[in-house]
Amino acid sequence: MTNDNALATYRASASEADIQRGIVDGLRAMGYIVLETERYRRKCSCGSYARGSHGTPGQPDLFVSHEAWGNQWLGLECKKPGGRIRPEQAELAARGVTVVVRNWEDAVRAVTGRVKVTS
Repeated sequence: MTNDNALATYRASASEADIQRGIVDGLRAMGYIVLETERYRRKCSCGSYARGSHGTPGQPDLFVSHEAWGNQWLGLECKKPGGRIRPEQAELAARGVTVVVRNWEDAVRAVTGRVKVTS
C-alpha cells in the first residue's frame, strides 16, 4: 500500500475524535490557542453510551485564536468525511462564526485564511 493509499484509508476510517485530536495537537504546535468544548458520555436506556456536549446546540468543537488576531476567536466544527452537519452548525458556518473542518488541511486553511489583526 502506498503512503497516499494509507493516508486515504486512515482519513476514511478516522473518527471525529481522532480528527479533532490531530487538529488540536497540530494547531497548538503552531502557536495557536485552542479551547475544546466539553464532551460527555451518558448511558442510554438501551444500555449503550451516547455522546453529546454541554452547551448550546451548534456550539463548535473548538475555539481557536492567535496572538496576532487580537481578541478574535474562530469556531471549528470537526466532522469526519460524510459526517452530518446540524442545522444550528450550518447557520453558524453561514454567518462566518464557525468553519466546518473535515481534516487537518481544512483546519490549516481556516486559521491561516484569517485576517491578521494588528494593534
